[in-house]
This record gives sequence, structure tokens and C-alpha cells, in this order.
Amino acid sequence: MYEAWVIINQRENYVLTANCTCMAGLIGPVPHVVLAITLSLQIKAEFGRITTISLEQSFMYNLDNYTPTRIALMKAKGGVLGTKLRPFLETLSQKQRIDMRRDSVIRSLRLYLGEKQQDLFEGKA
Repeated sequence: MYEAWVIINQRENYVLTANCTCMAGLIGPVPHVVLAITLSLQIKAEFGRITTISLEQSFMYNLDNYTPTRIALMKAKGGVLGTKLRPFLETLSQKQRIDMRRDSVIRSLRLYLGEKQQDLFEGKA
């Protein structure tokens, strides 16, 4: 798994520079990270322009709102899927930081839905 970092001008909504631990990142700033982040910023800006609602805040609010229901649904699973979900569900607790809780819920949801990790974009900003 590669790690990426990005420096963003949030006031003007554009990427200043980005890098990755992949082979291309050893040479200098990498276009695939810049492209992914730029598209993300454009999608958020367009969503906000059309709806006047923050896409990220709306997503996080709904993620937090439905988390107890999702956890109960995933805990009810048995078999191979239940075994794969158990480590993620055991890390969830009310005392856990909200960002760690969200990460665990999204990762367990990926397993629950049968999505492959390599088919999803993942990076650290």
C-alpha cells in the first residue's frame, strides 16, 4: 500500500503539490495524486454550488447517524463474512476518536459489501 501527501490551498481550492511513496513519487510530484485530489475538490465545489450543502459534512453526518444501525447489521452476520468483520467491529467503541470510528465503519462496510480494497482509491493526505 502506498501513502500519499498533498498540500492544498483551501482558500482558492487548488493543489499546490502532491507526492506518493510509489516509484513515480521517488522522482518528484506525481500527477495521479494531483489529479485525484483535484477531482475531489472539483466534485465538492460543484456539489456545494448546486445544493449549497457541504458534501463532506453531509456525508460525515449521515455516516455518524447510521453507524449504530450498520454495526448491528454487521454484528448479526455469521460465517466467513462475520469472521472477517469481527476485527473491525471489535475496534469500535464509544470512547474511540471519531475519525478512527469512521475509518473502522467504512472498512467494515467495504467488506460487508464485498468490495475489493485494490478497487478503491486509498491515500493519506
